[in-house]
Amino acid sequence: MNKSELRKLYKSKRTEFCSEQINQKSILILENLKKLPIWDYSVFHVFVPIESQNEINTFPLIDFLFQNNKRVVVPMTFGNQMISCEIKQDVMWERGNFNVPEPKDYLEISKSLLEVVFVPMLICDSRGNRIGYGGGFYDRFFETIESNVVKIGINFFSPRNEVFATEPFDIPVDYCVTSKEIVSFIS
Repeated sequence: MNKSELRKLYKSKRTEFCSEQINQKSILILENLKKLPIWDYSVFHVFVPIESQNEINTFPLIDFLFQNNKRVVVPMTFGNQMISCEIKQDVMWERGNFNVPEPKDYLEISKSLLEVVFVPMLICDSRGNRIGYGGGFYDRFFETIESNVVKIGINFFSPRNEVFATEPFDIPVDYCVTSKEIVSFIS
C-alpha cells in the first residue's frame, strides 16, 4: 500500500473507536509513556488532540507533565509552520486552525529548548517512519529542532512490518508508543 492508501485506511480504523475507547486507550498509552527513559528531561512538546479526528487524548499526558513539574509546550500553526508555545497549568483553550484547541495565553519559546516531542501519527513502519495527515507540519517542524530531541510517536496502532517509501525530508520517530506496546527505533 502507498502512503495515501495507508492514510485512508488508518483514518477509517480510528473512526471505529467511540470516545470511551479513545480515552481508555489514551490512559494506557500514558501508562506506557511513563516507562520510557525520558523523565529526567524538562521541556516537553505535546500535540493537542483534534477530537473530530478521533486522536489520542493528550490532556491526561499534559496533566501528568504539570504534576511532575515539567515545562509543557504545545504547537500552534501559522500558515504552514508550527510555533512552540509554552503553557501554564491553568491555561484556557479556544478553537483554532483545523479546529484544534489552542491556548489563549502562552509564551512562544525557542525550539532549541525542546527536549522531548510527542508526535501524532496515523501509523508508522518498522523503522519509525510515520504517516500523518499529509500536511507536512511535523516534517517541517523536525527540520527546525535539534537532532538529539527525543521524538515519540503515540498511536493507537502497532507499527507495520513493512518499510515505507520515504522522502529526503522524512525524519523517523525514536519510539512508537501504543496502548499495548513500546517500540524503540533507536539503534
